[in-house]
Amino acid sequence: MENHREKVLKYLKVTNSILVGTIFAFALFVMIDPLIPALSYEVQNLSVKKVFAQETDFSSTPLPPMPTPNLTEDMNILYIPKINVKQEIIESATIKGIGHKAWRRPNTSTPEKGGRTVIIGHRYGTIGGKRESVMYNLPKMEKGDLVYVYWEGNVYTYEVFDKKIVPPTAVQVEFATVEPTLTLYTCTPLWTAKNRLVVDAKLISTSPIVNSIVKK
Repeated sequence: MENHREKVLKYLKVTNSILVGTIFAFALFVMIDPLIPALSYEVQNLSVKKVFAQETDFSSTPLPPMPTPNLTEDMNILYIPKINVKQEIIESATIKGIGHKAWRRPNTSTPEKGGRTVIIGHRYGTIGGKRESVMYNLPKMEKGDLVYVYWEGNVYTYEVFDKKIVPPTAVQVEFATVEPTLTLYTCTPLWTAKNRLVVDAKLISTSPIVNSIVKK
């Protein structure tokens, strides 16, 4: 009888240890998971800096648009070299279902019309799913950074001139402008919709799309 009791207690201790370990591992995963895209970005950015350090000074030379092979000619594309964004711009009545892609606010302008074009997106996907969404690294954007929009056969190049955090009620971030402007925004802080991080960029050039995008 005593031997059986000892076995039961030993089993319970082992089970308890496994349970505690599992809970600890899950908690650690939840804490670290949001930081993985940021770490990945820093590692990739460091590699790019090493390559550029061996080249001529590119400070005054815009980076050329370089779409990825899975993008096609008939897609409208948001390309931001600084934060490794190359995503299709979705046209729809609501943001529902856009996933990790970018979405043009339907009540705003489009690049060829001038005025203010507003493109938004999520920063983070579901836990255990796609960690990084299109606007995850938007906070890293600074004045002078370049943003490219592939739109209806042309590449529109914008230069960032302002970045700010505003409450959700600041609808003026979408108001029309006289000058051609691109506004990007997303929710902040991470995992919340408390505020909006807004990045504004001015149009500096327009050119035909380079025929390096794959045709369907």
